[in-house]
Amino acid sequence: MRVAPYATFGSRELAANVLAATRDRRAAIMRNHGTVATGATVAEALSNAEKLEWLAELYLRSRVAGEPSVLSLTDLATVAEAARTVGYRL
Repeated sequence: MRVAPYATFGSRELAANVLAATRDRRAAIMRNHGTVATGATVAEALSNAEKLEWLAELYLRSRVAGEPSVLSLTDLATVAEAARTVGYRL
């Protein structure tokens, strides 16, 4: 997940940071502000926000146990394909 650098609420700088963080993504974290998510529908945007919150919680729990093992892009693609084959939309 990407984190958009901090900028003042409502500023053009924050908008640019969020745009960059969500490029080719459906959700991101805005440093010191919270999350932002998009989708073709409100329901899809909410689903993407829920996935981001779940991933953030999972990462936090992993950090408590030690340094999380970050998957390579190849491994991530394999996981995404496996998830799609069982009907989970990433």
